[in-house]
Amino acid sequence: MPDGSFGGVVLATINMNYFRQFYERFSIGEKGAIFIANGAGILLLRRPFDESLLGRDISQFPVFHDYLPKSPVGTAVIKSRVDGVTRINSYRRIEEYPLVVSAALSQDEVLAAWRLDTVMQNAVGGVLVLLIAFIGYRVVRQIDLRVKSEAGLVAARNELELINETLARLASQDGLTGLANRRHFDQSLLAEFSRGQREKSALGLVLIDVDFFKQYNDIYGHVAGDECLRKIGSVVAYSMRRPGDLAARYGGEELVILLPGTDLPGALAVAEGVRHAVQSLGIEHRGNPLGVVTVSVGVAAFTPVHLENQAVELIELADKALYKAKAAGRNQVCYESACESAEQLAAVFAFR
Repeated sequence: MPDGSFGGVVLATINMNYFRQFYERFSIGEKGAIFIANGAGILLLRRPFDESLLGRDISQFPVFHDYLPKSPVGTAVIKSRVDGVTRINSYRRIEEYPLVVSAALSQDEVLAAWRLDTVMQNAVGGVLVLLIAFIGYRVVRQIDLRVKSEAGLVAARNELELINETLARLASQDGLTGLANRRHFDQSLLAEFSRGQREKSALGLVLIDVDFFKQYNDIYGHVAGDECLRKIGSVVAYSMRRPGDLAARYGGEELVILLPGTDLPGALAVAEGVRHAVQSLGIEHRGNPLGVVTVSVGVAAFTPVHLENQAVELIELADKALYKAKAAGRNQVCYESACESAEQLAAVFAFR
C-alpha cells in the first residue's frame, strides 16, 4: 500500500511432486519406504506413493508413539501398519523444523542372502555330524558370513543416516532456485537479529523483486519464468561473499539477502551489485521498457536495540524501500533506515 502497510496475501507452497521425484532416486529395494510427516504425526509424503495416505494421522504408529518420545533420532525394527512389512527404520526429528523424516529398508531384503545361507548351513549340519572332517571348514565359513552380514547391516544404517541428512537439508531449501526457503530465512532473521542486539552490530537486508515478472510469464510462459528465476537466484547466491550471509526466496518473484554485521552503505553496495548483474544477464523481456529483465531493490539496515526493535521492522523498512524503487521507475536501488546519523548519510551519498 502507499502508506507502507501490507495490502495483500502471500502464499508460499512446496511442490510435493519435487520430493516425490527426489525420493525415487534413492535405492531402498522393492519393499523399502521413505516418509516425511509434520511434528504432530500427519503424513505429508510417502514412498511408495499412495495419494490416499496423504494427510493420514500416524501419531499412534510406533515411530511417533514408542521411539520419538525416547530419542529424536534412532534406528528400530518396526512392522508397518500400512502394508505389514517389517523394516529397519532410521528416523529423525528435525530440530529446526516441525518435521519428522524416516527411511526404511525391508528386513527381509537386507537379510535375504544371510537367511538363505543360514538355511543351507542347517541342511548341511546333518551331514557335518557324519563328516567331522568338515566341521572346522563350516564353522569358519559361518563366522565369515556373519561378519559380512553385520557389515551389510552397518552399511545399510549408514546409508539410511545419509538419506535422512539429505532430507533434512531439502526441508530448508527452495526447490526452484536452490536458495534457502522462507522458513529458513525467518528463523535465520530472528537468530541474527538477536545476535545483533547482543553484540550491538548492524544488520542489513536486501529485498529484490523482478520487474514486470507477470508480463514475462504472460509473454514467455511459466517454464521460461522458472528458468529466469533460477538464473537470478544464481546471481543472488554469487553475491554472498561471507559465510554468515544468507540468500533466500522470499515468495513468488521476490528474493532476499540477509547481511549480518553490515551497515547501510555495505548493504547498498551488495544491492547495486545484484541489480547490475541481473541487468547484465541480458535476458530478453519485451514487456520491460529496457528490453531485458531487471530488478528493483529495497535496502534497510540498522543496529537493533534490545526491547526497542523487532525483526519485522527490518523487513518493513526494506519493503518500503522496494516500493520507492518501484514507484521511481524500477531497475534501481532505494533504501530506508530507522536511524541515520550524519556519518551514515555521508557514506550513503558517497556510495550513490
